[in-house]
Amino acid sequence: MADHPMRTVQARPVEVEALLLQHFDADTVLVYQQAIGARAVEEATRDQRMHAAQVQLDEGQPTADRLRALADMVDPGKRGASGPYPAALVTWSQP
Repeated sequence: MADHPMRTVQARPVEVEALLLQHFDADTVLVYQQAIGARAVEEATRDQRMHAAQVQLDEGQPTADRLRALADMVDPGKRGASGPYPAALVTWSQP
């Protein structure tokens, strides 16, 4: 890698998918996608909890508690019952 200077490469999801699947099996790519998915869900649930804090000020505790419970249901950090995300390999090259 030291022989090659750093360069920026732009690619569409379908092109990245093709490259990954050339070098890794589908199960490995799925684990990679799940790591990205877990991070995205974590960020979304953090936003949901921030929204719940504002709702608590505006609408009261019961509504805020429901919003937090919904976030907990999918948050991998809270051992949510759902997930992992995605459950199956996302393929951009197929409809």
